[in-house]
Amino acid sequence: MFVAPGVILHELSHAFACLITGAPILSINVFKSDGGEVKHGKPKIPVIGQILISLAPFVVGAIAIFFLSKLLGIRESSISELSTNTSQIVEWLKHAFSAINFHDYKSWIALYLVLSIAVTMTPSGQDMKNIALSIIIVGIILFIIYKYTQLRIDFSFLNNPSLIAILSTTLILLIFGLVLSILVFAVKSLIRPVA
Repeated sequence: MFVAPGVILHELSHAFACLITGAPILSINVFKSDGGEVKHGKPKIPVIGQILISLAPFVVGAIAIFFLSKLLGIRESSISELSTNTSQIVEWLKHAFSAINFHDYKSWIALYLVLSIAVTMTPSGQDMKNIALSIIIVGIILFIIYKYTQLRIDFSFLNNPSLIAILSTTLILLIFGLVLSILVFAVKSLIRPVA
């Protein structure tokens, strides 16, 4: 129950990327005991198509978390404000979460959705297997382009404040999800009956 919304979004992200890349969808299953799966054919976009399909849940998950964080009222915090000092990390998290109304049930629903998506947005082992060859091919192509041509990719678009806000907010919530997961695991371990 905890990860169901995240699994559904994860698999629908794969399916959406299949539609974009022209890969025929053979089946979608979001209710398997070990998660879900989207079986699909070969994408019409060579090499990059499989990468887009496999990494779609990460991109869609990050965007969903960003918009849910806006609904929650989580304040954007810059990664540059974060340091290795524990007290500053705590202050950074306090600042980010200070506007959440924990007395409103909608906040709890949004927080549940954020955590569910955060836990399931990373690529699965199968996703990583699917893109391993494609990543190697893209890496070789980029190496050849950089080594033997004057063509350079302009990465200045990555310095976009909106993109940085999405990524930093997602990072804050992933840190929160990690801490919460550790706490839940610890409590569960303590109350588990000894065999």
